[in-house]
Amino acid sequence: MTVPTFDIDEYKPKQLARVFGVTAATFKNTTELQDIFEDLYAEAAEGKLYTQADIQLAIENSKWFRGQLASYVEAETERAKYTPKLFNDLMLTRARDIVEQYEQAGAEIDMDTAVDYAVQMFYGSGRNEAGELQFFDKEWLADQMIDAIDFDKTKMIGNIEVYDYEGAALENAQAINNLANDYGIDYGMSNDGYQSWFRTTLESVMRGDMDETGIEKYMQEQAISRFPGLADAINRVRRFGRQPTRT
Repeated sequence: MTVPTFDIDEYKPKQLARVFGVTAATFKNTTELQDIFEDLYAEAAEGKLYTQADIQLAIENSKWFRGQLASYVEAETERAKYTPKLFNDLMLTRARDIVEQYEQAGAEIDMDTAVDYAVQMFYGSGRNEAGELQFFDKEWLADQMIDAIDFDKTKMIGNIEVYDYEGAALENAQAINNLANDYGIDYGMSNDGYQSWFRTTLESVMRGDMDETGIEKYMQEQAISRFPGLADAINRVRRFGRQPTRT
């Protein structure tokens, strides 16, 4: 395959000013944009091809672009009210709160990362590594916490292998297994099919994507498949919302 070649236009600032007006003026007075352009221009002159998306990504990853975000500008104004020490103290306080939230969820985070998260949440938004706009809010932090949980971590109690969870992860895991017990479903570690479902379900519950109703529906379907004679009774439970009687 032959790679097409292109003639590189000569960089003429005055011509840009005549054609693009305010945009050219902004470019002229923004050193960081000039540096980005000159780097891209130099590489293009050596034969590297750039798409519009490549150029846009380079700009959006710049500190200048981030500075155009309203939330960032507001945060910078707010930060200017603090001395460096007071701001650091504020971020440490917020970082300790983040560490506590992680512990409550059953996840782990080191203090340095928690401080980084606190600063990101202070600014509220920015660009991620892919150049996309990212909002650093409570929902974002919740996703980071869930991602930090090791859902496959186990420990031995006596000669029995069990999952090693803490906090909300442990509470939700116990609730799921209790429902399995109510419906006579084997939730032991030896039941690979259940454990595969359990792992996915626990993560969905932690993310808020599945509630008890969805879990119980699965349990009822499993119970009906194993005990067809109980189908009518289980369907009545579905209609009237009663829990099955444990034998």
